[in-house]
Amino acid sequence: MFDQRAVNLTSLNIVKGEFLATIQLATNQLEQFISSRERQDLVQSCLESFQQIDGVLRMVQLRGADMLAGEIVDALKSVPVGADASYDAMLAAVSTASFVATRYFEYVQQFEKSMPVLLLPFINDLRATRKLAPIPDSHFLVMNPVGAPEQHGAVEPFSSDAARRFRHMFQVGLLGVLQGQNADYSLGLMQRALERTNAMASGKPFAKVLWSAAVSLRAIRETHMALLTPRKMLFSALDRQLKQLVAQGEGFLDSTFDESLLRGFVYIVAASGSESEQAKAVRSVFAVMPMGYCESDVEEELNNLRGPGLSTVQSVAEVIREELRSSKNALEMASQGGGDIVATYPDMIASLTRIADTLSVVGLASPGQVLREQVNKIRQWDQDAHAANNSELIEVADTLLYIESTVSALQNINLSQAKLAETNALGKDQIIAKSQLAEAEKVVLDEAQAGLALIKRAMASYAESGFDPIHISNLGKSLNSVRGALILMNMARAAKVAESCIQFVDTKLLRGDSSGAIQQLMETFADAVMSLEYFLEAYIAVHKQDNSILEIAEESVKALGYPVN
Repeated sequence: MFDQRAVNLTSLNIVKGEFLATIQLATNQLEQFISSRERQDLVQSCLESFQQIDGVLRMVQLRGADMLAGEIVDALKSVPVGADASYDAMLAAVSTASFVATRYFEYVQQFEKSMPVLLLPFINDLRATRKLAPIPDSHFLVMNPVGAPEQHGAVEPFSSDAARRFRHMFQVGLLGVLQGQNADYSLGLMQRALERTNAMASGKPFAKVLWSAAVSLRAIRETHMALLTPRKMLFSALDRQLKQLVAQGEGFLDSTFDESLLRGFVYIVAASGSESEQAKAVRSVFAVMPMGYCESDVEEELNNLRGPGLSTVQSVAEVIREELRSSKNALEMASQGGGDIVATYPDMIASLTRIADTLSVVGLASPGQVLREQVNKIRQWDQDAHAANNSELIEVADTLLYIESTVSALQNINLSQAKLAETNALGKDQIIAKSQLAEAEKVVLDEAQAGLALIKRAMASYAESGFDPIHISNLGKSLNSVRGALILMNMARAAKVAESCIQFVDTKLLRGDSSGAIQQLMETFADAVMSLEYFLEAYIAVHKQDNSILEIAEESVKALGYPVN
């Protein structure tokens, strides 16, 4: 089978010398131009060098890297001679991208595989400086969009009222996601809404979008994938499609849909690494080429890519150590009362600035920023002709020791700020004190959740048995227990929904009605139960009643014929 990660190492080795020499030349020209923006020869030479790099990468078909080089070329074409500060972001993005291009070339040779998705953040940073739309994560996905899924579960007739209700359910969940409440219950509402809508779209072209989107939400929940802005925009775009479905009716299901939506949802499933039956079905139906990685792998490899390359670590470390050595000597002499410390400030400022710039280039932004803060202090001392005292000099020396330790660690590990952020965040949840009232509340909520879980199991057994009433004989009792818990929690509105559910069970289900509509009624009843479940989960998460979720439950019991009074 074709491996999309495979690379031709022979081709890379042949062009390696030319590539590294040319990109080093281009980088030097770029740095000179950033400092001397009136020199037309520099920007023109830099552009020609990157055009040559672009040609080399296209020749060896290094996917992703050729796109990055192309974006660098396009960005440089838009930079005029004498570019003012408004071009700083673009030039910074070009500078970062040139480093990443070199690092990626080394990465591919080191690991003998390509992973072009790693370059998308840098490609999109360049595009953003020119106000172009970002390239989606799914760009490098190899799939066949023609596939058609098999229908699983009940098929329901199309209903405009149901379509409106399901879209509302989707919107409530999406709103929670857009507001940063990426809790499972928000995603669960969205997933349920799409599954129910898909049941009415069986065999229609738009069904594949609904199905893949529902499975992608299941995968996100299962594997705890990040909901970054592009994914929020993807689901927002789907909401606009659901809006058209509500407006146009069943005919919309046969209309041509935006293939980028389908690709986006299939990519999420593929990148999740989920091995659920639904995820496997999506990958099979759309003939998804194995990517060889999942999202957690991308994050780890991005950290590696942003870090220093193996071939440059030694030289970078040595350069930094040499710069540090002179500054440390000056500090040591000053602390011992030897020499004029004020006279050493200009050289120290220049040396430490070069170190800070180097740290930023190799991806060590945090140490670089710490050092810049010290540089600013020394610059102020220089302006004031202030002879720093021993305590002030010790603070600078401590920073230099920190930088030196960082450089030493650079040779052995991939440095990451994630661990530091994780350590700083420790203890936030631990400081939440639980009063006796909170403990009592927890007991009641646990009982309500246990009751809802029992109800769901009873409903599943009832459906599997061909709607044998024996399986739901205690359903009313369980619902009443949940209702009591809701009343104790002062959730009167939710308790009324539970009361309507009890009425439905007592007057409809327990009569043993086996008409053809009973399965659809059970699905709607399940919507109400699920909404109560998510309502409680939302309360537990933020300690606040979310009435928007209750609206979905109320719509569901109303559709059953038992509206809340």
